[in-house]
Amino acid sequence: MAPFYSGKDPAEDSAKGRKLRLAKAGYHPGPIEDGEAQAPYVMAVKEFQRDHMKSGGLLGKDQRIKCDGSITDDTKKLIKEQEPNRRPLFAADDRTDITAEDTLKTSLNDKTTQIIAWVDDRHNYTSTDPAFAAHLLPEMGLEDYHHAMDSGDGKTTDDEDSTCRPWLPVEVGLPLMKKADVLGAANPAIPEVSDSMRNSTGPIRVDWTFRDLPPEYKTDPAEYNANRTRPLRYLTTAIDTAKGTHNGKEAFNCPKTLGGIREANYFELPLGNEAESLMPWKALPDDPGVCSVTHDDLGQDAERVYAKRVGKAGVYLHPSIIGGDGYQFRAQVSFRDLPSGATHPNWKVLRDRYESTTLPQAHTAPIRLWRKDSYRGYVKWTDGASHWGAPNTRCNKFYEPAMVHMVRENDSADSFTATSMFSFLLGSREFRNLISPYIRKGMGDNVKTDRYRPADEMTLTNDTVWPWSTAKHLGVQGVPPPGTHEANYWAVWGTKILNNTWRAFREPLVYDLLSKIERDKGLLRGHLICEFKASPQYWTEAYFCSVCNTDQVLIETDVDGGSGQGEACRGGACVHGDDAAGLADRGRLVQ
Repeated sequence: MAPFYSGKDPAEDSAKGRKLRLAKAGYHPGPIEDGEAQAPYVMAVKEFQRDHMKSGGLLGKDQRIKCDGSITDDTKKLIKEQEPNRRPLFAADDRTDITAEDTLKTSLNDKTTQIIAWVDDRHNYTSTDPAFAAHLLPEMGLEDYHHAMDSGDGKTTDDEDSTCRPWLPVEVGLPLMKKADVLGAANPAIPEVSDSMRNSTGPIRVDWTFRDLPPEYKTDPAEYNANRTRPLRYLTTAIDTAKGTHNGKEAFNCPKTLGGIREANYFELPLGNEAESLMPWKALPDDPGVCSVTHDDLGQDAERVYAKRVGKAGVYLHPSIIGGDGYQFRAQVSFRDLPSGATHPNWKVLRDRYESTTLPQAHTAPIRLWRKDSYRGYVKWTDGASHWGAPNTRCNKFYEPAMVHMVRENDSADSFTATSMFSFLLGSREFRNLISPYIRKGMGDNVKTDRYRPADEMTLTNDTVWPWSTAKHLGVQGVPPPGTHEANYWAVWGTKILNNTWRAFREPLVYDLLSKIERDKGLLRGHLICEFKASPQYWTEAYFCSVCNTDQVLIETDVDGGSGQGEACRGGACVHGDDAAGLADRGRLVQ
């Protein structure tokens, strides 16, 4: 790997200084140059802002920075404090991050073993409903940069606008051989590039080209049954239909029309060039690739000659953001004139001496792109066994065919109970105050006008999300229309109960949980998984009103039933006389 910047590190409080910090941390800000308006840099700043909080001071709570790409004082401070390798650039083929520089160089040079280049994808959907703004922390909307889950094909555009394409700096050194060295040997001994070799190497042109890797279809037979292999059949057909050619070979990577980068000038697009060059080298497109020159840029001022870069040539690898796209890059010595017309007297002599088919070359390892996504935590709100593994292996397997790798945010196995998300002493009150404003059809003691029990009977438990889990009739005192029987109670009445309760308060509840995870746990990126059990076990029982001569079905919380005996009739026009005993138990229960 090459450094992102040559020479002495720039001042921290400068565009170059911030770009260098972001690049080292894995945010892909693009070339380290002056100015703060380049699109890759602005996108990287936004991505950095999305997963950082500013201090609220001694008395305040930490809160998100506004993620609009602006270089505020808070943004400057946090970038300055950012350590390298927050987001590793590469991983081994088993998806183990590669962070040690020596290991990375060895892996990148092993053309027989595939490695992974990460595309970070930690925030998938960021649209929030303004109706529930009261339950969000400041700046939690993240500027709605990736919109809602139902964006459909619009996700292609959203990804392009919000997901940073990798900028991977690489350089090659040119070993100088002795006359006694035998290049024709089966395994020629190539000497290490020494400082004396670099200082003796004149301006040599190096051509950078690449090939597409064939598609990789990862499926686990234990996880993917016959029904789930139908998308695989579609995918293989789509890739085969959309494939093209590049440098005379099949090109499988995603085309531009579907969100990739493969189009007419594909030969240069996965490589940074022109204004997007890896300085101090100026890379120029020259079909079938791009070229850079050792000692570049020929004619520069002495202070712009970086001693450690002399005798080497470099370029940015700049692949797509599509999981599954794959590349293998090649660097090859060339003695052709530059596309600008610039040349060097030695090049013609060397061109006449060397056969074009025997020019020195080197290949990178095959590089496969994977999207890295994450879970920020798991809320277990059920009295049953947790369905969350450690890590959730089956869920990870499910996304493997899409080349999406799921990790735990902050490398932690964060799992939380429902009660731990609310106040230790006032949890039920906090829970009640959160959801009760959204309950429809009334709450109170009047069984004729209030469909649900009073709010003060709501309780917070770790067992079920149902707010009246310990209340009489599970809090449902309204009854379905006449003619409803115990056995079809839920078919007739269930949708109305859900619309009045769960479907009315689930969004503010989930927003509130998300806010708590961010504010109290410091987990800002990735998916929040919540596993809910709806309610305790219940039975339905028919009661009879002798005044209006109707059956009325109520929920019971145990198999013995009978809790509605003597209660007032739910019929709005029915009035019990003094001798009426209220509802009578029919004695029939259905679980």
